[in-house]
Amino acid sequence: MTIDHQIEQLGSATLLGYFPHASPEWHEARKGVAGSLVGSLMGHNPWRSAYTAYYEYLGELPRESNGPSLAMRLGTAFEKPIQELWLEDNKEWLTAHNTGTWASTRNPQFKANPDAIIEWADGSLGILEIKFSRNPMNELPPHYKDQVMWYLHVLGLKRGVLVAIANGDLVEHEIEYDEVYAAELEAMANEFLNRIETKVAPDWDGSKSTYETVRILAEGLHDDEVELGDLYPSLIRAKEEMDDVDERLTLLKSKVLHLMDGARTGTYEGEKVIRLQVKGAGAPFIVFKRG
Repeated sequence: MTIDHQIEQLGSATLLGYFPHASPEWHEARKGVAGSLVGSLMGHNPWRSAYTAYYEYLGELPRESNGPSLAMRLGTAFEKPIQELWLEDNKEWLTAHNTGTWASTRNPQFKANPDAIIEWADGSLGILEIKFSRNPMNELPPHYKDQVMWYLHVLGLKRGVLVAIANGDLVEHEIEYDEVYAAELEAMANEFLNRIETKVAPDWDGSKSTYETVRILAEGLHDDEVELGDLYPSLIRAKEEMDDVDERLTLLKSKVLHLMDGARTGTYEGEKVIRLQVKGAGAPFIVFKRG
C-alpha cells in the first residue's frame, strides 16, 4: 500500500493529484486555504498580511509581480538537497515519501501540499517541511509552525518536522499536533473564506505588506481633493513620534559604533546580539541579530 493510500485511509483528506510546482494546475489545486496562507491569516507572516492575501486571492493584486524573490528561489533550489542531507543523518529510523496536493474531506477548500511525508520505523506517518533561510532559526518562526500544523490538521497526522538550512546550519524543529491550536487555524480559515464570499476585506494593520498593497490598489492620480478629517492629526502625531524614535535610535547606534570601534561582534550578557558589516569599501553599519 502506498503512502498516499495510507493517508487516504485515515479519512481526513483526499489526494487531488501531483502538479508541477508553481504551474497553473498547482495554483488551481491549492485554491482555498493552503498551508502557506494560514500564517498570513494568523498575522504571523512577516512578508504577507491577511489584507494582502485577500486581494491576491481575488485576483486584484498580482502574485509576485516581479517573480519569486531570491529567498523563495533559493528555498526551491535547495529543498531537495536539504531533504537528502537530513535523511542521510536519520536513515536508520525513518524514510520520506513525495506526495501531492490534498483537500480536506470536511471542507474541500482546506488544502495541504507538504514537501514530503515521513514514515518512521514504527510505521507512523508525519509531515516533513523544508526551509532555507539566511537568518538563524534557533526558535521556530510562528508562520512556519502555522504551516506545519495546518498540514497535520488537514491530513489527520499527529507529528511533523521542519528541517532548514538557517544561517549555514542544519536545524530541525518538531511540531506535535495541537487540537486547540488547529481549531484556531481553522476558525481563521473559515473567517477568511467568508470574507472572500462576502467581499469584506480584512482590517488594515501596521504591516509593510498591507501598506504596499494599499499603494498598489490606489495607483492612478486624479485632480480631486479629499477631506482627511481626524486622520490627519493622528497621522501627524504618529510621524512626530516616529521622528523622535528615529532620532533616539540614531543616537544609540552612534554610541554603539563608537564603543565597538571596529570590532565585528557585540555581545550582551555573553550572547552575540549585534554584528558590524561593511559593503565594499564603505563604513561599517550595525546589523541586529534575528532569531
